[in-house]
Amino acid sequence: TLRNAGFRTIEAATGRQALELADRDKPDLVLLDIRLPDIDGFEVCKQLRRNASLPSLAIVQMSATFEAATASEMERRRDEVLAVVRG
Repeated sequence: TLRNAGFRTIEAATGRQALELADRDKPDLVLLDIRLPDIDGFEVCKQLRRNASLPSLAIVQMSATFEAATASEMERRRDEVLAVVRG
């Protein structure tokens, strides 16, 4: 695990909680599930990218339940997220 490798980790159960923890703890990396119980991972990613206090935050988006629909949704929404990054 990342903890066993010496990294400090925090875990969020929802998108809102992830946004709050990221704002508070200023992580270097976020491993972000696309499917969250409240806000989807694409929206969380956009909000993290808009957060001026996290300018160099690395985000890895993934899904525990990968399906063809998820892949096409990722492709469709990729430009939406990249537009925020390019500002």
